[in-house]
Amino acid sequence: MLLRKHLIGMKIKNIYSTDLERIVFIDLENNENPNKPIAKRLIIELMGKHSNIILTDSNNIIIESLRHTSTEDNSNRDIYPTCKYIFPESSKYSFLEIKDFEDFYSKIEPHLTENIVNKANEIDNLNISNFNIDKIIANTFNGISLSFVQNIIKELNITELSKETLKLIFDEINKILTYPNLTLKINDDKKDYYLTTSNTETRLFLY
Repeated sequence: MLLRKHLIGMKIKNIYSTDLERIVFIDLENNENPNKPIAKRLIIELMGKHSNIILTDSNNIIIESLRHTSTEDNSNRDIYPTCKYIFPESSKYSFLEIKDFEDFYSKIEPHLTENIVNKANEIDNLNISNFNIDKIIANTFNGISLSFVQNIIKELNITELSKETLKLIFDEINKILTYPNLTLKINDDKKDYYLTTSNTETRLFLY
């Protein structure tokens, strides 16, 4: 009812996201009075249990949101009416700003080294499952999910960790992110969706 009240008569002006963030911005506008146009923004944050829908005015002041959060309740943002909308903080790197494989490797290498040191007594071979590389990549870059990396490793049949296999993973991520004709399909277990290229079975799981 609230959205109907605020959005009736509004027209979609633009839909976009930034980087690979799981946030969709929908800019809305009502020009019935050309001397005083009305602009609002619907922000959809797709973040698992922290997902939210937020309506703001043209100055990014929150009108209402599906969920209210407060820094007083240990949240990292205030999300409730009259607060200014603040983009979620992230310590992760933008994959879209990675220059090349060496840049990619330099970002994950410290975490990989830490993992190897912490598991030194457990690792007795180069099987890739011993190194948590899927978690390392997912936790290092925005918009890259754990299941996304896991599926790439599976599809490429990568069994051992090396700089060469990491390069294969890096190249495949780039390929999927830049491929022009991706198809959305539902997974066999009916619990997830994935994107496929038109001529391969490479899957990108949404999350």
